Amino acid sequence: MKVFICWSGERSRKVAELLQQWLPTVLDGLEPTYSPDIPKGKLWFDSIILELSRSRAGLVCLTPENLESGWMHFEAGALFHEAKTIFTFLFQVQAGELRGPLSEIQSTTATREDTKKLIAAMAEVMAK
Repeated sequence: MKVFICWSGERSRKVAELLQQWLPTVLDGLEPTYSPDIPKGKLWFDSIILELSRSRAGLVCLTPENLESGWMHFEAGALFHEAKTIFTFLFQVQAGELRGPLSEIQSTTATREDTKKLIAAMAEVMAK
């Protein structure tokens, strides 16, 4: 299953990178992708739109610096538009700090226990 990982800002990029590398080791068949995976020379906007359309789910990495990021909300909106499953991963952010449509999603906090629940939820989506 393809999952697009959304990020904005340095801390969020690091979280996205770790998740992109780690998730396939715990979920066989999961194919996470994020913008640094775009090959050099490709048009990044077109590539992101294509990856968003190909993904069955999205994982939005939220940090204190990117809660108001227009880019994060654009990517999440594209995923909402496609009626995909969206997971929010909160790093040093509390669910009560979220605004707009992302605040309606049952979030995952960056803890071991909650991340296990995220893995189970992703496995459930993969099984469909």
